[in-house]
Amino acid sequence: MTCQNPVSFGCLDSNPAYPTPTITGGCETDAQATVSYSIAANALPIGVSTQVTATASVPGDPGSVLATCTFTATRNALVFDGFYAPLNTEGTDCSKNFKNSELTRLGQVIPIKFKTLCGGISFGGGTPPTYEIESCIDQSIVKRGTFTFVSNEWHAQFNTGEQWVTTGKYVIHVKLQDGNTKKVAVQLK
Repeated sequence: MTCQNPVSFGCLDSNPAYPTPTITGGCETDAQATVSYSIAANALPIGVSTQVTATASVPGDPGSVLATCTFTATRNALVFDGFYAPLNTEGTDCSKNFKNSELTRLGQVIPIKFKTLCGGISFGGGTPPTYEIESCIDQSIVKRGTFTFVSNEWHAQFNTGEQWVTTGKYVIHVKLQDGNTKKVAVQLK
């Protein structure tokens, strides 16, 4: 019995499954063997290389081990690398108190940039992230958009010169490729 080694699942694999091992030689029952794993692929800890044992047995006779093999499996997680300046605080909302040095003038274009990583490498796969800009005055969504992947980063912009923009606080909600949401607040003067 031969297992593929190593096995790595992508950051957006929602239902990972191990590749089927190759079973050769032995008696006729080898071709009909049932393979079980010491840990299910969807139960792998995220971001950790784990040793897995595959066991081939005769169907209906769990005590009849025909062969085993081991391999290393990793289930990668999507990692958000944080917002880049000038939006360098993450996890804020309408209650954030801004210092004068953190205020943005109306009429500026605020770049919304960040990286998502998979296995430590910049990741632009999956459905592109989206954003919504919420006005803290009435909690309404005043703009929606989609990010583009440029130079290994996700890019969008908040043009504070658009007609609908007034002074006050706004929260930018970003929905990542894996469905997780990140947010950052800005205050315009």
